[in-house]
Amino acid sequence: ITKDIDWLIEGIESAGMKLLDVTVVNRSDYSNDTDLLSKYPFIRVIEENDLRKEASNPSIGDADIVFSSARIPGDVIQIPIPMVQEDDPFFAIRYFTKAARRLMAPEEPGWRKDVVRP
Repeated sequence: ITKDIDWLIEGIESAGMKLLDVTVVNRSDYSNDTDLLSKYPFIRVIEENDLRKEASNPSIGDADIVFSSARIPGDVIQIPIPMVQEDDPFFAIRYFTKAARRLMAPEEPGWRKDVVRP
């Protein structure tokens, strides 16, 4: 899981976004990474079974953007992340730059040509 978090943090920061709060959902079918909190002491970990209850928590429910491979309950803007990333050192930067452009693009007439409409 630390590799996934490295990929996310690198891509988000390279796209010019700022991380204010990070929460990781510990999936029951995912290997437990005991090094996670020692490498990322600023990350809050919640269990997958507690996700619905935690979605009402202001740190998740009031987030500006959620990057997730699974749907998070609530009305927060969510950008899906691929389960398997391309084997390319610049994929994360391209992926999150595209996500940032999509968020800033107008939804009505005049969609920018460099933005892929969701």
